[in-house]
Amino acid sequence: MFPSGTKIPSVILFIGIALFALCWIGAVLLDPSWTFGVDTMSELGISGTNARYLFLIGCLGTGVCAFAYGALMAYSLKPVLLRSVFIILSVAGIFLMGVGSFTMDTDLHIVFTAAFFISIALCMIDYTLYVASAEENYVLAIYTAALIVGNVILLLLTPLAFVEPVAVILFMVWVLSINHSFFLNEDRLFVINYGR
Repeated sequence: MFPSGTKIPSVILFIGIALFALCWIGAVLLDPSWTFGVDTMSELGISGTNARYLFLIGCLGTGVCAFAYGALMAYSLKPVLLRSVFIILSVAGIFLMGVGSFTMDTDLHIVFTAAFFISIALCMIDYTLYVASAEENYVLAIYTAALIVGNVILLLLTPLAFVEPVAVILFMVWVLSINHSFFLNEDRLFVINYGR
């Protein structure tokens, strides 16, 4: 049996990811001058068009959803290391709210942006350690580690304006993929001890 209380946070996660994706796409459509791989995502937040409002709403709203999701999942799960994954994710939500509150023309923007990306990297590392050691689920560990290594390679070899949106997309795919079993209340692809 799955731990109780994971279905509602899973729905909150889906809402947050959908909100960010829709706001990001909408902002890009409103500001045709923004180019993937050339402009950073944060440049949408200072766009001279209404794109900035959509992008900032996406950051704020998704930050709230990530905070709630992480906090509720940490409360629902028993293993300490697994709970820490979701506590870090909850903190990342706070940093994302900061990204949406302080645009890139302010000094605090880079602090919140860096803190957000560092926290999601720590979240993924923490998850890799949990599934590799506590569960001996090497498929999930390798999958998560490959995404981390891929992002590091992109960071070293490509412009920041390219790696930033790619890292965000990969993180959204990752968090949705590890969350599927919480939403379904069953493991269809992997068997993991979630404290049940």
